[in-house]
Formats: sequence, C-alpha cells, structure tokens
Amino acid sequence: MNLASHLLIDALTGAMDAAVVISNDSDLEFPVREVRTRMPVGTVSPYGPVHGSLRPVMTPGCGHWSHELDLAQLATSQLSDQVAGIKRPRKW
Repeated sequence: MNLASHLLIDALTGAMDAAVVISNDSDLEFPVREVRTRMPVGTVSPYGPVHGSLRPVMTPGCGHWSHELDLAQLATSQLSDQVAGIKRPRKW
C-alpha cells in the first residue's frame, strides 16, 4: 500500500519525472497504469516473468519498459551477511 500511495502522490505532485517499480505484485496494476498515463514507468520483477498486469503496452516513444531479474543479477545485488555490525540470520 505504501509503494502504491507514494507512486501516485509523487507522480501527481511532480516530484518525479519517471519511475521504476521493483515488484511483481499485481495489486500495483492500478497505480502503475495511472502513473503511466503521466510519465514513463519501468517494472522489474525480482522473480519470474513480469506479471501481465504490470507489463506496459509498448507504444513507440512512451518510455515504458519491463525486465525480469535473473538469479545472477539478483545475487550480485545482495548485501553481505554482515553490514555495520548487523548480521543477517542464516535462514534468510
């Protein structure tokens, strides 16, 4: 809910020129669709193909795009097991 709210508020107040949403949650369909009428929005799925409701209609020059992270990309973006004295639990 926070992501959807901030995405809409930032788009409507002019706080951003474009957005990248890293989620595959189909509940974001409405806010992503609405923001796409105002500015370019990229969607990135952290797992599996981008959900159909989050994929953009590819119109030339619209600036919308989507991407699925593969396991190598996801692995290279992870923090180390310990950061600033805080250690990640093993089960994570």
